[in-house]
Amino acid sequence: MQQEDWSFATQCLYQSVLQLNVAPSAATALGSDHQSVLENDIQVIRTLAFQVLEFGDFQERWDVAKVFSALGTLLTKIDGSTQTRLDTHTDHQLESLIAPLIAYLRDDEYDPELHWFVTRILSEFRESDVLTALVDLLNTSNKEDLQEMAATALAGFGAAAVPALTALLSSDRSRLLAVQTLAQIREPACVEPLMQVLHDNDSAIRAAAIAALGGTRDPRVSTLLVEALQDPVATVRQAAVTNLGFRADLLPQMDLVSVVQPFLEDENPGVGQQTAIALGRLGTSAATVALAAAAQSFQTSPVQIECIRALGWINTSAAITALHQVLGHLLASETHPDPANNLAPADLRLELIKALGRTKAADLQHQATAYLITLLQSCLPAWQTPEIKQAIALEFSNIGDSSALDPLLNLAIDPELSVKLHAIAALKQLNPTQAHQRLTAWVTDESESEFIRREAAIALQEWG
Repeated sequence: MQQEDWSFATQCLYQSVLQLNVAPSAATALGSDHQSVLENDIQVIRTLAFQVLEFGDFQERWDVAKVFSALGTLLTKIDGSTQTRLDTHTDHQLESLIAPLIAYLRDDEYDPELHWFVTRILSEFRESDVLTALVDLLNTSNKEDLQEMAATALAGFGAAAVPALTALLSSDRSRLLAVQTLAQIREPACVEPLMQVLHDNDSAIRAAAIAALGGTRDPRVSTLLVEALQDPVATVRQAAVTNLGFRADLLPQMDLVSVVQPFLEDENPGVGQQTAIALGRLGTSAATVALAAAAQSFQTSPVQIECIRALGWINTSAAITALHQVLGHLLASETHPDPANNLAPADLRLELIKALGRTKAADLQHQATAYLITLLQSCLPAWQTPEIKQAIALEFSNIGDSSALDPLLNLAIDPELSVKLHAIAALKQLNPTQAHQRLTAWVTDESESEFIRREAAIALQEWG
C-alpha cells in the first residue's frame, strides 16, 4: 500500500472494525466457515493497522490509534465469547494485539513518536502485561512527554498500579515520577506510599506528595499538612496551605484560620497569595477578619490584591463591609498621603472594584453599589481615570442595582469616549427606557450647560 493511501485506509479500517463489533459473538457461533472469514478480516485489519502505525506520519498515527482501540474492544468480545462457549482455557485474541505493541515499546530502534503513540494505545488496555511494560517505561525513559503519557496510562489502572509504583519509590531516578503518578490515582491505597517520601531530600518530591495527600480524606493527612507548613522550601509550604484551604470539613475540630493566617506574611509571595486564597475558601468570619487586616497593608501588594479578591469571593455581608473598610483606609491614605508609604498600585484599585462587582446576594447588592458610588464621587485623581470609570460602569452592570442609574448617566456624558461607551452598555442592561429618556431630556433642556447637552447628544448617537 502506498503511504498516500493510508489516511483513506485508516478510515476504512475503523469503519470495518465498527461493523465487526456489532455482533462478534454471533459471527463466532455461526460455524467454522463464518468464523474463518471473521478471523481473516481481523488479521487483514490488524496487519494494515500496524503498517500505518509503524510507517505513517503523525496524523495517520493519530487516526489509526482509534482503530486499535476499536479492534481491542472487538477482540475482547471474541475472547469472552470463546471462553463462554468452550468453558476452557484458550489463547486470547487480545494478546495478539497487545504483544506486538509492547515489543514496539521495548525496541529502541523505533522513533520516540512511535513509542508515544504505542503508549497512548496501550493505555486503553487493563492487562497485566501492559501494566508491567508501562512501569518499565516510566522507570527507563528519558523522554518527558513519553513519561507523562506512561504516568497517565498507569493512573488509569487505579489501585492495581500502586504496588508497582511503590517499588519505584526506592529509585532516585523514578521516585518523582512515581509520586506524580500516585497523585493521579487518588485511591486510599496511595496514602501509605506517599507518606514514605514526605521527608525526602528532594523538595519537589515532598511538594508532590503533599499535594497528592491533600486530595485524600485519610484522618492522618490533616496533621501532615500542618507539619508541612514548617518546611524550609516554599513550594512545599504552598502545597500544604493550598490543600488546607480545601479542608473546611476540619473547622469543627481545628482552628484552621489561626493555623494558616501567619503565612500571609511568608517570605515567599506565592505562599502568601495561596494563603489568601485558602482563607477565602474557608470563608469564615475569622478568615474575613484576617483577610481584611492583610488587605489594608500596602507593603506586600501581590498578597494584598489576593486578599481583596478572596474577600470578593466570600460574598457575605461581613466581607463586603471589610472591602469597604479597605476602601476607606485606601482613600484616607491617598487624601493625606504619608511620604514614608507608597500609594496603592492601580491594579489594587481595579481589584477592589471587581471584588465589589462580584456581589450576587440581593440584600448586599445595594450596599456594594453604594461603595462604588462613593469611589466615583471621590475627587482623588487616582479614582478618576478612564480605566477606573470603565471598571465601575462594568460592575454597576454586573450588580444590577437601580441606584446606579444616576451615576451611570453621569458617566454616559463623560468626554472620554471609552467611558461613555461602557456607561451606555451598562445603562442598556439596567434600565434602557428611562436612561434614553433622561439623555434625550438633557439634549432638549436649554437650562442645561452646553457641555451636558453636547455630551448627551453624542451618547444618544452612540446608543444605536
